[in-house]
Amino acid sequence: MVFFSSGLRPAGFSLCILAVMLVMFWQERFPSEVIALSGAALFLATGILPYETALQVFSNPAPWTIGAMFIVLAAWVRTGALDALISAVQNQKMRHP
Repeated sequence: MVFFSSGLRPAGFSLCILAVMLVMFWQERFPSEVIALSGAALFLATGILPYETALQVFSNPAPWTIGAMFIVLAAWVRTGALDALISAVQNQKMRHP
């Protein structure tokens, strides 16, 4: 479904979506993944981002790598390993400035 046929309307609407997303990221009322996926869904629903183009993103290993890094970081935070690593680095810095 395409709401825009031509002209600058898609560009203006895209900027509005991105501005709203930026404000929502800044306010932190919702989890960042919810905001990002909602923005992507809105781009797909309005036809600004074609479905075929969105699927091509998943053939690239970069998004998968970034997603895996988020998962690993979340695991470090939940287990306390990140806090332990930060403490170790801070102690090392205090001993050897």
